[in-house]
Amino acid sequence: MAFGRTVSGLKRQAGMNTRRSRSLGQNFLTNDYISERIAASIPEEALRYLFEIGPGKGILTEKLLLRGGKVRAVELDERMRPYLSPLIKTYGQDIDIIWGNAIDSVGTMFLQPTFLVSNLPFNISTELFYGLCEGLPFSDLIMTPFLGGIVMVQEEFGRRLLNGPGSKDYGKLSILFQSKMDAHPLFRVKRGNFDPVPNVDALVISFGPKRNGVRIPKDETMFKKVLLASFSSRRKKLRNSLHPGDLGIRSDMNAIRGLLQRLDIDDLRPEELSVDRFLDISDGLTGL
Repeated sequence: MAFGRTVSGLKRQAGMNTRRSRSLGQNFLTNDYISERIAASIPEEALRYLFEIGPGKGILTEKLLLRGGKVRAVELDERMRPYLSPLIKTYGQDIDIIWGNAIDSVGTMFLQPTFLVSNLPFNISTELFYGLCEGLPFSDLIMTPFLGGIVMVQEEFGRRLLNGPGSKDYGKLSILFQSKMDAHPLFRVKRGNFDPVPNVDALVISFGPKRNGVRIPKDETMFKKVLLASFSSRRKKLRNSLHPGDLGIRSDMNAIRGLLQRLDIDDLRPEELSVDRFLDISDGLTGL
C-alpha cells in the first residue's frame, strides 16, 4: 500500500529536531514502510475507533489517517506539538489529540469501541498491559466494546506477553494476558528503524479479547492471588510458594498440597504451568 508524501514527512525534511526523552521511553520510528505496514494490518472495521498511544512525531498517526482512520491520540510530551499540529490542520475532525498520560486513559477503552495502535513507549508497556488485563474482567470479555489492538513493543516484552510455559519470559503478566486475550506476532522490526537506535529489536503484535472458549475462574480475585504468590519466588516449587495467609483462605498447608498432588503439579515450578493449570489451582482453592 503506497501512502505517498505526507505532512509529517515534510516536517522531518524541514529539519525539525527533537531529542528523545529517556524518562518517557521514546524511540521515534523513522521508517515510513514500517508505519505503512502497521496501518495496513488494521482490520477495516476497526478504522473508525483508533486510539493511538504516544504518537510522537506523527509518522504512524498520518498513515492511520491516510488509511481512512478516525484517530484519538494521547501524547504526554508537549514538545511534539509542532509535529502534530499540522496533522490537525490537514485532517481536521479525523484526528483528536489528547495531551496527557496514556495510563489515565486505559479505563476509557472499555467504555466505547476502541482499537489500540501504538509504537509503545517502553517505560509504560508493563503498566499499560497490566491495566488492560486487570481492567477487563473475565465476565466482560464477550461483550466488551474494546476491540483489541496492534502495538509495537520491545521484542523481549513482546515475548513476555506471547511465550508459553518453559520460557524464561513466561510469568504473571503472560498468564494474565493469555487468559483474556488471543494474540499473535505480526513481524519484527530491526532496531535501526528508530531514532535514537535502541539496544533491542521491536516486535509488532496483534491481540484482542477472547470471544470464544474463554475459561472464567470461579473467583477472579483468587486467580490473581495465586499468580502473585506463585511468582513471588519463581524458582520455588509450587508446594513451597502457596501459603494460606497469602491466598486469604482458612485451610492449612496440607489442604493446598493435597490439591497440588491431585493435580500432579506439586513438584513443578510456576513457569512450568499452563494458563489452564493456574485456573485449576485457583478454582480448587476457591471456597477452602
